[in-house]
Amino acid sequence: LCSHVSYICAISFKDCCQAIPGLVDRYSISLAGLEIKLSCNRLKKTRVDDLSPQLIIDLCSNISKHISVLTNICKSADEKVRDEGTRDQFKLCVKSVTCAAGCLIASIKTYKSHPSTRYHARFINFCDPVSTTAQALVTFATEEDFVGKEAVLSPEARDVQKSILAACMSIVSACIQLCRTVRELSYDLMTSHHKDKLRMCMDNVDRSSVQIHEILQRYHESEQSSHLNSTHSSDKGSNCDNNPTSAKGNNSPPRHLANLFREEFPEHGKSPESPPHEKFTQLLREQSPLASSNSGDLRQSEQNSGNVDGYSERGTRDSPEEMTIPGSPSSETSGHSAASR
Repeated sequence: LCSHVSYICAISFKDCCQAIPGLVDRYSISLAGLEIKLSCNRLKKTRVDDLSPQLIIDLCSNISKHISVLTNICKSADEKVRDEGTRDQFKLCVKSVTCAAGCLIASIKTYKSHPSTRYHARFINFCDPVSTTAQALVTFATEEDFVGKEAVLSPEARDVQKSILAACMSIVSACIQLCRTVRELSYDLMTSHHKDKLRMCMDNVDRSSVQIHEILQRYHESEQSSHLNSTHSSDKGSNCDNNPTSAKGNNSPPRHLANLFREEFPEHGKSPESPPHEKFTQLLREQSPLASSNSGDLRQSEQNSGNVDGYSERGTRDSPEEMTIPGSPSSETSGHSAASR
């Protein structure tokens, strides 16, 4: 979730462009190639005495699983490539990997049936071809023509992206330590060290969650202020200052950011007027382990900041498309006007 948040916030800056997806997912195919390489290296370097049947089964299953990933990725890319030579290259790469893996698995089965140094050396020899062919396939499939183009980000956009990801990593690290501490505490309830460590982990999760909320809030305020300035300049140019409905866009969120949010999370972005960052913050709070303890503080901070960067809408009679937030200055004004009428 935080990776999507950081990406959407980054590409919404000026002079930034979205990433263009390619035929091949670089992350998935690189991960599959790395897993195959690590499994083959472990088969080679494990001593004969430590090479248990269960370990052999696990390593073979891991190799087969990620070879299937490579096959599916190349098959999907093969269907979208127009050049006949490139299509044949994808097919031959997959065939080379599957053939080498078939030889390796066959030699491993022979070793399981007749454990000896001879058969052990045989399947060791087939580890290198599997690893080499898999890496060759990954290198070919991750060429620039197949992986698309990465996003173009300005230095300011990268700073926002890094700050969000850093806070997210702090939450992940604290949650890992929290789970480990709970496990240790279950075996030793009388030690105060574990209790202090548990409290420290909870504080770290709380602090990092609030940090993400503040980053998104500051970014949302800056987006609103820039949109407000652009709206004022357009209103002055068109001489529409006296139009009561022209103030609608003063505090509305950036349309391009709302559209990006709806594309990434269509089930949450129901309206183009909905503030994306408040929904991001709500999702982050729901996934936080301390959401229940900090919900009151976060609501209070949102109420305090709502007077500055909230939406200033008119009454529903004049414009049914707009909403009035209770407690905002616009709601009080509309209430007095309704009473006077």
